[in-house]
Amino acid sequence: ADQGFYYPIIVRIGENGKISDQNYVTTGEGKDAQLYHLRIDISQFSSHFRTDGQDKELTTEALDYLREELEYFRSIEKNVIVRFSYDSGMVTFDKGEPAFNILLSHARSVCSVLDDFSTTITGLEAGFIGAYGEMGDKSNYTTAYYRNQLVDVLLSNTTDISVLVRTPQMIYDYLGVTVEQFKGTQELVLDEKSSRLSFFNDGFLGNWVDLDTYRFGSYAPSYSNSREEHIEFMKRFTSLNPMGGEVALNEANPALQHIDSCLGEMRNLHLSYLNTLWNDTVVSRWKNEQVYNNRDDSTDIYNGQTAYSYFENHFGYRFVLREATFSYTNLYDRLTIDLDLDNVGFGNLNKEKKAAIILVNNDTNSISRIDAGVFAGKRDTSLSINLDLDNGDYQVYLCLYGDGTIQKPEYTIQFANSALYNSSLRANLIGGIKIEK
Repeated sequence: ADQGFYYPIIVRIGENGKISDQNYVTTGEGKDAQLYHLRIDISQFSSHFRTDGQDKELTTEALDYLREELEYFRSIEKNVIVRFSYDSGMVTFDKGEPAFNILLSHARSVCSVLDDFSTTITGLEAGFIGAYGEMGDKSNYTTAYYRNQLVDVLLSNTTDISVLVRTPQMIYDYLGVTVEQFKGTQELVLDEKSSRLSFFNDGFLGNWVDLDTYRFGSYAPSYSNSREEHIEFMKRFTSLNPMGGEVALNEANPALQHIDSCLGEMRNLHLSYLNTLWNDTVVSRWKNEQVYNNRDDSTDIYNGQTAYSYFENHFGYRFVLREATFSYTNLYDRLTIDLDLDNVGFGNLNKEKKAAIILVNNDTNSISRIDAGVFAGKRDTSLSINLDLDNGDYQVYLCLYGDGTIQKPEYTIQFANSALYNSSLRANLIGGIKIEK
């Protein structure tokens, strides 16, 4: 649920808190979405949009409403991508940011709230700068000098949240490297902060350079590098963090957006999310004109399904249980479970989940829940727990959850296998054991 096609929501925050939002979570066309993109307008704190002509710090009321908004999504176990912007119209923009020290102060302030919602937040798109918060032109702060400071503030004031910048070049700039340095075998060593970097691509498949995503400005040391070189470099970041954006219309080369052409790139980038509404022409083609065809495997269950359905079911991680092996002694005092879990999605599990084993007595329906440590998304996973059960037959379930408690797990993982997930237990059936002490 924390990755997939997202539904966009514009939220406007002023001095007294909420100004307005287009909240279609419980009503309207976005009510069935699992993932939302919060485009948070804080233009009322920039002198560019204020009648008094003064920049203003974010108020307590503004931060309280931001917290309230995120609490709402956590309460219904939905995930969000977050981006802040001073673009009041979300349509047109002309250097609307406040003074840079105020902008950085705003970033620190929102991080103090965001850091409490790391399970709810799929990713923080760096934003703040330029039209739509896309860190591009029509901005007072277009150079790496400014962007690097913003990115560092966001990384330094969060602990378990991925920070996504707009282009690979912005990561090169932040690290002080060029893509040419890391061709071949040279290793890039990432620290705690840089390992949480990724990028969002709101020009995805728009042309060969994705509307300058892969060629950002004449100052860029890697201006002439190919698309493949940038993607190869970025794979180390997108394998650790979500990566997504919006697809852009490309009538000059629509073949680039056909599933037969873009599927491999989505896999290479570990694509996590895209806007379900934009570009509507391209999305409509994925839904109504293009189908998935695995020419190497006629038994693939997705053969003949729409491109949209295939993408929707493969963005991010998608675990299939291949095998579960149980080992225990004659004393039945300890159970070890070895799992073969195949991740068939484009991406990886970016944040560890808590693991619990749930045992249900087939005769009495009694339920035992036992902490089994953490799950990191590895294919070969081994879990070991102590047992203290009465004789009888038990069904064994695995609960993987990101929030809540062992008694009331939240943000649980549902395996892709049919009929394994128990919605009442919020866990996946992985086998059974018979206790005969």
